Amino acid sequence: MVTVDSGASGVLDPIGLMPLRKAIAERLAAQTGFDWSAEEIAITAGSKEALLCAGLAVLERGDEVIIIRPWQPFVPALVHAAGAVPVFVDAQRPRYTPDGNSIRAAITSRTKAMIINSPTRPRSTT
Repeated sequence: MVTVDSGASGVLDPIGLMPLRKAIAERLAAQTGFDWSAEEIAITAGSKEALLCAGLAVLERGDEVIIIRPWQPFVPALVHAAGAVPVFVDAQRPRYTPDGNSIRAAITSRTKAMIINSPTRPRSTT
């Protein structure tokens, strides 16, 4: 535990405390049968931060990211923050199922990722 009395500076590792990352790595290894190290684990404050970190890590200027609509409002913003270009594909109601042909048509040589939102509260697609 980090406390004022422990002599810690109060500045924490932005990807999570090492004891927690080690514990998660051990748990993942036990559950999956694959070796995991704490260096492969990052702790975020939520899914939005996790998606932003992942986008900034793998996307480069000019990459394209297919986004299945409906989407959460932050999704295109995180793609833009990484310098990438969002490419929208509509899902079909009532089950919000993306059409495979529409996805294939959206793929180009610059496509780097696809973000699929599984909405519990679908929002406007505009």
